[in-house]
Amino acid sequence: MPTNTQSPESADCSSFSSVASSRKSDATDLDVFLTSCKLNSKLRVLDIATGRGAVAFLLAAEGLSDVVGIDACAKNLSEAVRVTRRDGGPRFACADPRRLPFEDGAFDLVVTRRGPQHFEDLGAVLDEVRRVLRPRGRFVAHDRAVIEPESTVIWRELDRRLTQLGAEYAPSQWRRLLEERGFVIEQLEPYEREVPLTLLFDAGSDEGRRSIEARLSQVDGSARSHLLLREVDGQRFLRHDYVRLSAMRNA
Repeated sequence: MPTNTQSPESADCSSFSSVASSRKSDATDLDVFLTSCKLNSKLRVLDIATGRGAVAFLLAAEGLSDVVGIDACAKNLSEAVRVTRRDGGPRFACADPRRLPFEDGAFDLVVTRRGPQHFEDLGAVLDEVRRVLRPRGRFVAHDRAVIEPESTVIWRELDRRLTQLGAEYAPSQWRRLLEERGFVIEQLEPYEREVPLTLLFDAGSDEGRRSIEARLSQVDGSARSHLLLREVDGQRFLRHDYVRLSAMRNA
């Protein structure tokens, strides 16, 4: 069972309605994510780097009654906490993923979606994931990845301009870190997506937006080809590499 945890304080974030709209706009990726989770209503689930609680609320909407979301940023969590107190749903706690405040074997499933890119020490997080999973419990992650080095360099520049950490891991790094910790890898699949440039603008300040615009105006030739920077009906898109994985804790 989870031990006592610290609740976050304040911020402006999303709720059930925003989760629904997020799923509509990103349906394919979310459906694949849910399929990877192999859900059943009895699972005890931990969502690491839950942010505003989108995945945790989504899991609860799938019929799971024991879902916990944690994030290191109290500001991200406050609206999720407010919504769950009002409407019921997942529990949330502010916690460092490198030091999870839960007992050994507390969960059947640990998930993270777009979280590892913000982890300063992925190995330390995976140590904790293994600890809080029961034997033969499962870990599922979808995140940005390093596939094409040239495009990755530019993405990291853009992340720095948005003051995001922007850590990204190659599939080979994921495999090594998981196998070193006794996980049995079920799926490890790189893939690519086209991302609307507006997603970056939504994440940053006006100053960050101007900085991104300036950097992209300098991209041409092979770098532009790697990024697949293109415009459709006035909307600009960038290509980014991702990885989806699932692994089982070996007993």
